[in-house]
Amino acid sequence: MTAGPLVAVVHCHLRPGGVTRVIESACFALCGQGCRFVVLAGEAWEPPFAGTAVEVVPGLDYGGGTAGDLVQNMQQAARRALGAPPDVWHFHNHSLGKNCQLIAAIGEMAARGARLLLQIHDFAEDGRPEDYTRLIATACDGRTDQAGRRVYPQGDHIHYATLNSRDAQFLVCAGTPVDRVHTLPNPVRFDPVRRIPEVDREEQLMVYITRGIRRKNLGELLFWAARRVSGRRWVTTLAPENPAAARVHRRWAEVAARLRLPMEFGILTGRPASLPWLLSRATAAITTSIREGFGMAFLEPWLAGCPITGRDLPEITDDFKASAVCLRGLYERLDVPLAWLGRQRVICAVRDGVKRLRQMYGFPTVAEQEERAVGAAVHEDRVDFGRLNETLQEDVLERITGDPSAWSETSPSELPAVACDPGQAARNADVIRETFGISAYGQRLKALYERVASSAVSPVSGLNAGVLLSKFLEPERFFLLDVPEEGGRLD
Repeated sequence: MTAGPLVAVVHCHLRPGGVTRVIESACFALCGQGCRFVVLAGEAWEPPFAGTAVEVVPGLDYGGGTAGDLVQNMQQAARRALGAPPDVWHFHNHSLGKNCQLIAAIGEMAARGARLLLQIHDFAEDGRPEDYTRLIATACDGRTDQAGRRVYPQGDHIHYATLNSRDAQFLVCAGTPVDRVHTLPNPVRFDPVRRIPEVDREEQLMVYITRGIRRKNLGELLFWAARRVSGRRWVTTLAPENPAAARVHRRWAEVAARLRLPMEFGILTGRPASLPWLLSRATAAITTSIREGFGMAFLEPWLAGCPITGRDLPEITDDFKASAVCLRGLYERLDVPLAWLGRQRVICAVRDGVKRLRQMYGFPTVAEQEERAVGAAVHEDRVDFGRLNETLQEDVLERITGDPSAWSETSPSELPAVACDPGQAARNADVIRETFGISAYGQRLKALYERVASSAVSPVSGLNAGVLLSKFLEPERFFLLDVPEEGGRLD
């Protein structure tokens, strides 16, 4: 086996979560394939990744010191672990603005000709105005015109990886050459589990694999729980840790209790390893999310033989469908009558929400953009439930729980395809293992490292950050749940 590149993988922290799991999976996937790794982070991790060196680097944990100090500390730690300078520096989520010195350090390394792979899991431009504001203030000296060069440096030796083809397309539209943007889907790993036959279950268990933050749209989950199908129980897996998100989560728990819905929240909090066991007993997994980076919830349940229903996100799921994953049990809209809420009330909420969100990003709003957002939410005399905020959603829940005949006015009025042909479930599982499994991920990642390592070095420029932001702020992508709470209120 030929020796692969020496790689330094860098992230601010290694606390349990999505990015840490991706790094862990990468180390596992490339074990024995010739690549040598060191993982650099701002804090220690217990237990360490099997067979991979982990170095704690001062200044990586969200600040401290200068950019020059951070570059030197990273270089010394990488050389200490690898015995030589890395061929590739693989940075995860550098552009969220959590550590402005890291962004400056990446700029210095780019200017010196270091070969970089910048993998973006979450864009500050995508429904994270607080992160974007901090990013501009700390990393760009308050100047949005500096974001393109400082946050998204461009050069032949600088490559980008995204989780989906939508994000890759947005980077290309903003000026990153197409041959330096790579779609790198997250690896899907799942412990083998024996599915419990339907006849052996006491109830129909509907599982939402989620940490219940706002963009997961828990109000829509309560909408379906309010249908009160006999023997059906609804659960979410994890409670949020962020205080603001936890407040919204508690509100929905209180609404569910008041309306006497068959709901339980966060049942795997503190024991996430029980997920395979839970899915083996589930009738179906459901997702009502309005925003996803990768969309693991659309794939993972199939490996437990569990079908998926709920809200479709075509800009995410189109990648999966193109790989022959069958996702028939999804809907793109959940329409309810405008008359239930008042046409002007809804339209004003959407217009005001678009204006407020764009103001938070420092982008002006014109009437045409407001009308496009209204047009995406409202179709004739109906509005998409998922585009409402919590207050409006709660009003709809009061209507449908108080008047069972109201269900005939919603579309859809039943969840599609909560059951699935076992053969189709098995075919989906096979496709997912082959296309998105750990082996396929390792092959993609090694090829990407080799490509970055062989890149020529060129002068550094920047992309058009305004174009990138405008792509994420397209009015058709707007949901009221994108707008942060104001003054502690949810409406």
